[in-house]
Amino acid sequence: MIQKHILILYLILVNKIILAQAPVIQWQKSIGGSLDDFANSVFITNDVGFIITGSTKSDDYDISNRNTSAGFYDIWLIKLSGSGLIHWNRCLGGTDFDFGNCVIQTNDNGYVIAGITASFDGDVFGCHSHYSDFWIVKTDSAGIIQWQKCLGGGQTEEAYSVVQTIDTGYLVVGKTNSLDGDVIGFHGNEDLWAVKLDQNGSIMWSNSLGGSSYEQGLSCKQTADGNYLIAGTASSNDGDVTGNNYPSSDVWIIKLDSSGQIIWNKCYGG
Repeated sequence: MIQKHILILYLILVNKIILAQAPVIQWQKSIGGSLDDFANSVFITNDVGFIITGSTKSDDYDISNRNTSAGFYDIWLIKLSGSGLIHWNRCLGGTDFDFGNCVIQTNDNGYVIAGITASFDGDVFGCHSHYSDFWIVKTDSAGIIQWQKCLGGGQTEEAYSVVQTIDTGYLVVGKTNSLDGDVIGFHGNEDLWAVKLDQNGSIMWSNSLGGSSYEQGLSCKQTADGNYLIAGTASSNDGDVTGNNYPSSDVWIIKLDSSGQIIWNKCYGG
């Protein structure tokens, strides 16, 4: 009986500790216009503020410099203070759909966005098809475009993650189902696509990774040894994919060397 009472007292104390540590909202902001607005990525900036990217279909309220003739979405880039006040915001894109999926601050205090475009006008130059390309946009610290690159082929490409590398270039990952253009070595259906860019956005190398089913890359980091780690999903049990619990989709982790070749890959799941 004494042990039971001790256990009950212990559980009460643990519960109180957990409640005492519950997070408290410091501030919250609703940002947007009268139509659809989405946030997909946030990065803490050097001034302890935030840079956010996503997409918008609005042209009023918080949205600036939107091309009102555009019927689809623009990438929306928003700079906030540490308390959530809007410093500035930019709409980037053309008259088709454009989405921002990942944003980082660069070594020069500018920003790089990895996303998707199907536009052939406005801020977009060199799109390969009306399906979609990787769209990589480099801006200065005020969100003004310094350069932009469309990467892809005749089918669909979508970029989900970007990281600045130690050589001041960039690694971008996402997915592709093209057989041409910038895409080399496509396996089938949908591949994870990793692209290494120099500091000006020119392709240094690219690698299509996967098998005969569906793969995609969702996040990437450079490791301390100068190589790369990519997290994504895999549905294949052939090609580059080993250990998948076919036919399910597994978590897929890939280690690439500095030239984009597979060092190892692992599937995790059920």
